[in-house]
Amino acid sequence: MRPIIFSLFVWLIFVVSSLPAATDPTFLDTATQAASWILSREVNENPKIGYWPSRQDLPVEEKCDLYYGNAGVILFLQELYRATGRKEYPDAIQRGIGFLDRNLPELKLYGLYDGLAGIAYSLAQQSDNPEASAVCSQAVDRLIEGAMKQSNGSVRWNDDNDIISGSAGIGLTLLALGQQLHRPELINLSVQAGIDLLARSVPAAQGRYWLHEITAQKQYPNFSHGTAGIAYFLLKLYQRSGETRFLDAAIDGAKILALNRVFESVDALPRASRFTRTKRSFLPRLVPWAGWHRSISLSAVRRYQRHPVEEFRECGRRLGSSFRDPGKADAGLLEQSQSLLWSGLGRRIFFGALPVNPSGG
Repeated sequence: MRPIIFSLFVWLIFVVSSLPAATDPTFLDTATQAASWILSREVNENPKIGYWPSRQDLPVEEKCDLYYGNAGVILFLQELYRATGRKEYPDAIQRGIGFLDRNLPELKLYGLYDGLAGIAYSLAQQSDNPEASAVCSQAVDRLIEGAMKQSNGSVRWNDDNDIISGSAGIGLTLLALGQQLHRPELINLSVQAGIDLLARSVPAAQGRYWLHEITAQKQYPNFSHGTAGIAYFLLKLYQRSGETRFLDAAIDGAKILALNRVFESVDALPRASRFTRTKRSFLPRLVPWAGWHRSISLSAVRRYQRHPVEEFRECGRRLGSSFRDPGKADAGLLEQSQSLLWSGLGRRIFFGALPVNPSGG
């Protein structure tokens, strides 16, 4: 049940964010039913503090984070409030913020999906809420304090490189918040995280890739744990800083991904590259992509809105049906939804601006 809940949650953000372009009322109906179910599970420590558990016996981080906890629910309820104007959603958001405020000092993780970065990003979207802004500032301060200086002048927060919990996701958050909150020191810290990722890259016959953590053996191509997400962060960093070393690394990552296969080691990579153009020819299409809006999931949604794919819609309808009738959920549906989310959407985010088809067309 736990994986289905999370897959459905990501699709709910997809559904709500697509509402202005959608004509099928089933999407809004499914989202509001899901919100009612989520709110019915609320655990209240007092009338002003609450959280929504995804399962029993959660550690405090998972009660708070973007992946399982309050930060993700708040982001969803905020989108749904914008679509419906229903008062119960901002009231619930306020209780969720109270829970984050109380528990923030106990959090030990820094990542986008599993820690302080995701909490800071979610709360920053409540820009007209003084309580949310105060807790967001606390989370950002913790990110600054937790940055560990490296010998080459870079920083990192843990052993992870990826979007989910590592330097790429934290750096992407700092880059976005630095611009949104007009705090240049956050952008500088994001650049330092990028410098560390440059040093952590693994050279290949064509391009380079990244392991999701320092001690990992297998490399992934996808957005959440793999080269696509890390290269995307470096591309956004280039767009902001103008430093071509970040662009060079992002394009090297694209070369690996364009091989359109998963390789277990550098030795397994073929020697002939499918990319025949020079890196400068990628520049006009790489740079304009606007990506990072409300969250990684939401930026994938924005990409979807520009290039609708019926497969995404159909899978969303089936997930909605499984929510209304859990007996309809099946392993094939779960596998399809996770494949679309973590492989399909992730690759579309990074490859969307490339002037050549990743399959060689």
